[in-house]
Parts: sequence; structure tokens; C-alpha cells
Amino acid sequence: MNLRRSAQFSTEPPLEFRAQIDRATFAKSLAYTRAKGKFAIWSGRFSSVCVLIFILTGILGELDRQIAALGFSPNICGVILVLTLTVITEALSAPLAFYSTFRIEAAFGFNRMTAALWFKDLVKHLILSCFLLTPVVYAVLWFMASSGAWWWLYAGAGVAAFQVFVAFIFPNVLAPIFNKFSPLEPGELKTEILQLASRANFRTSGVYVMDGSRRSAHANAYFAGLGTSKRIVLFDTLIKQLSTPEISAVLAHEIGHQKCGHIWKGLLLSALLILAGFRAMDALVSYAPMYEAFGFAGPSARAALVILIFLSAPIGYFISPLFSSISRRFEYQADRFAVGLAGGWENLAGALIALSKHSLSNLVPHPLYSFFHYSHPALAERIAAMKG
Repeated sequence: MNLRRSAQFSTEPPLEFRAQIDRATFAKSLAYTRAKGKFAIWSGRFSSVCVLIFILTGILGELDRQIAALGFSPNICGVILVLTLTVITEALSAPLAFYSTFRIEAAFGFNRMTAALWFKDLVKHLILSCFLLTPVVYAVLWFMASSGAWWWLYAGAGVAAFQVFVAFIFPNVLAPIFNKFSPLEPGELKTEILQLASRANFRTSGVYVMDGSRRSAHANAYFAGLGTSKRIVLFDTLIKQLSTPEISAVLAHEIGHQKCGHIWKGLLLSALLILAGFRAMDALVSYAPMYEAFGFAGPSARAALVILIFLSAPIGYFISPLFSSISRRFEYQADRFAVGLAGGWENLAGALIALSKHSLSNLVPHPLYSFFHYSHPALAERIAAMKG
């Protein structure tokens, strides 16, 4: 859909962006959109084929039998099964991620990673994923075995609480595993940011600069953490690409997410989705044909959990328009907060246009595609909403 739409445009940018984005940049953004779109199609097909192979060839059932033969408790076997599938999934997706980074991103001037750093990140991500998954999987299986008919409620509450814990430790424990964070040096920018936070009555543990340029030329800023761990993070690339008033406007938007309660609302939505998944899993946990379809010998808690994991992707695809719509609504609300805090829309609009220009963002997405997939409004719609 996006591919066909991008092919319809010449190198002439949309009228509202011609003052900031020249024809060469717009043409390059269309080429970038097409390259990413084609890659997404082929990677999606590859993933679908892999899933079908897992299901139709009986690999899942054979893995389950081999792991059960190790003689561990059912819960430990369940953890081993999920971690094994996690490693296999990472191994299968690694070539696609490598191609995306070193072929597509590099071709458009964004990649800054070496192959060694890329591989190091891959290993770190895999180890961290397994480390975080282990207690979650074990706890879910334990609740299934020992909590009776209401196990799904206890398990959902436990996973939701763990998500809050991860959000709390993310800035100080998890994020530094991959990136270096340095306190923003005193100067005009830091003074402006602290004044902005004061006007918004926003408490933070600090303002930090992340070495994003070590991996990519893309720029960003974000607010992370909960409670006393809250911090503002600026990519070093953002500082180079935007002016101080523009950076201040971007941070006003991020503060808006916190002030509008979007962090907690997002965690609540995630918890409700997890509860719904576990409730559906409870309804089907004794349905033997479902296990047979996935190659398992018969019903078991670990097999039910694996089936839920496999089904979450296609189910998530069909409900994604709802969550995309909610996310876009949050973005509009944060924009309105930022405009009110800054006393005007010009700096935020200028920042978004500059970021889109540097990142070669798609300025002309297909309306249906953006409705289905985009977590942020299209740039033209976003700026129009700011202007009122």
C-alpha cells in the first residue's frame, strides 16, 4: 500500500514542506520508504514460513519431548522450552536484522555500527531476554499449577507487576547495558530544560545524553523510568540536529506524556491485554485438538503457554489498529501539552520537520496504512492539529 503510494509521487515535496525539505531529500525519503517496505514484506513472509514449519513439521512437539526427557520438573521444562524457542527465534531473525542494518540503513547513511558491535548487542539482547523471561515463565507456570481456576488473574497481575518493576529499573540498570549515558553539561540547553521542567512541575533524577551516534544517525529523545528513577534522555544526534528551542519543545512533548498519564495508561492497557490472553488460554487449556494442531502430544501448561506465544503475533496484528489509534491520541495530547507549555506551536513543528528530514521519514503515507500501523500521526496531520 505504502509502496504503491510512494511510486505515485514525483520528487516534488508536499506543498506544506517545500520551504524546509528540498526535492533531493524528498526523493531520498521515498526511496528509503520503498526499501524498508520491500524488506518488511519479505521479512514478514520469512517469519510466516518459519512459524508454519514449526507448527506443521512437529518441531514444537519434538522439542517438548526432548526437554521433558531431561527429567526436570514440569515448570523448569517449561522455562527451558520457552528459552530454547527464544534462542532459535533470535538465530533465525539475526540475518534479517543484519541485512537491515548493514544494507538498508548503511545505504542511506544511517548505520554507524561495526559488525563486532552489532554482534555484541545481539548477544547482550539474547542474554538479557532470557534473564528476564526466566522468572516470568516460571511464575506463570507455577500459578497455572497451584492457583486453581483463578490462576490467569494471579498470573496476569504478577506479569503486570513485573512490567512496572522493569520500567522502574530500565534507566539505571537495563539501558546502560547497551549505551553510555552522561549528564548534560551545564550551559544554555541544560538551563532551558531545567526551566521547562520547573514550569511543568516535572521532577526528574537528571538530564542525560546518550551516545546514539555510536550506532545510528537517527535522533530521538525520551522520558524513562517511574518515580525516583525518572530521567530525561537526549540522543547526542538530537543535540546536533536541532536548536535549543526545538529541543526544548521536543522535551515538552515528552513531559506531556508523563503529565497526561500515558506511561501508566500504557502499562494498564498492556496488563489488560495480558489478562485477556491468559483468560483465553485458560478457556482452551484442556482443548486437545489445539495441542495436536501444534504438534504436542497432549495438554500441558507449558504447551499452552507456547501456543499463546505463537498466537499472540497474528492476534496482535488484527488488534493493532486499536492500539495504534490510542497511541496516536496520546501523541496529539502530548503535542497540545507541549504547545501550551511553550506558548506556541512553531518550535515543536520545526523540530518534527527537522527530525523527519534527517531521518528520511515518509511524508506521504497511505492513510489506511498509517491508520493500521502508525503509532504516531502523519506529520502533516500532526502539525495541522497543533495549529488548531
